Amino acid sequence: MAKNWRLILSGPADAYTNMAVDEAIFFAYCEKKAIPTLRLYTWDPPALSLGCAQDPFEELDLKKCVRANIDVVRRISGGGIIFHDQELTYSASCNKEDIQAFGSIADSFKSFCAFLLSMYRTLGLCPVFANEAVPRLSLQRPSVFCFSSCAKYDILIGGKKIGGNAQRRKKDFIFQHGSIPLEFDAKKATSFLKKDPGRIKEKVCALNEAAGREVDLGMLQGILVQSFKETFGVSLDEGELSSWEKTLALRLREEKYSLQDWNLRRHEHRLEEAYVAA
Repeated sequence: MAKNWRLILSGPADAYTNMAVDEAIFFAYCEKKAIPTLRLYTWDPPALSLGCAQDPFEELDLKKCVRANIDVVRRISGGGIIFHDQELTYSASCNKEDIQAFGSIADSFKSFCAFLLSMYRTLGLCPVFANEAVPRLSLQRPSVFCFSSCAKYDILIGGKKIGGNAQRRKKDFIFQHGSIPLEFDAKKATSFLKKDPGRIKEKVCALNEAAGREVDLGMLQGILVQSFKETFGVSLDEGELSSWEKTLALRLREEKYSLQDWNLRRHEHRLEEAYVAA
């Protein structure tokens, strides 16, 4: 019998709200106040997100971000900077058993990303993990900008990286979220960085470019949900945040994610708690 998951279709929200809701759901799951949950959402207005251990003063032109009204938010996951604009973002809160991931952190990351390969294939594309297409010595070291690096379980289409995914662990509990860009403006996305990542257009693609057509957001959501169900053998029933989660998300937004103390201060996490393939 398929295990039941909750599906939350949040729609657009600002950066602080999106990260607060993600953490509230994960915390609720860890506290046994929620079942495994897949959440889909978008970003409005566009924003930059940082990995949990990044230093924004070293890596971002913060004054330019302020002038352009671009919010900067720190994630609870690791990895590099992502510019969130025309994209679909997913987040999932579960445990190892829910996705049958009993190996290393890297193994669980590969297991989790399998549904993305299925989704892209349904769209008629030919995605591969980077380690299947790129010689080991050619895999790039982590970069401050997520999309400019390429690790073994990043997803490539036509030799270019698409999206980025990051994970946070708490014992056997897993939180993973990822970006699926429909469009990617390399010039705008990198204009807020202090250092030019270089040749980004040669390394990165977005979904519309890869598909050679404009992919409808609603259709993409439907394909993602179906791919997730088939990959993990689960059912997904659409639901809403509980009142407990809503209260916690509001508190996290106001007392954490909208504050400079969280967003602009460098945070250290142990490797097993924050893992990223980008």
